[in-house]
Amino acid sequence: GGAANSPEVSTIQLDFNSLKEIFESALEQEISVTQSIHAIVKKCRKVDDFRTEKFLQWFVEEQMEEEKKMRDILDLFDLMDGSPLTLKLIDERVNKVEGN
Repeated sequence: GGAANSPEVSTIQLDFNSLKEIFESALEQEISVTQSIHAIVKKCRKVDDFRTEKFLQWFVEEQMEEEKKMRDILDLFDLMDGSPLTLKLIDERVNKVEGN
């Protein structure tokens, strides 16, 4: 047998001052996930594990999409600058992202 090691789980932020702040936090999380995936891909390359690297390419592509979605939503906040249409456009974008 062996021992399972679990990394420490940090406290999740639950209080936000604005809707934009929620999406900024989401983007930070997506960037963190991307960095983790890239680190695994680098290890695969270092040990010539081409099969696992190929498997991970789906995750690399998925993370590119996830970061783009969050950046697109944050761009709406910046472009609309508090306009009443901002929330409507963001709601439509989120529903499109979620496939609703």
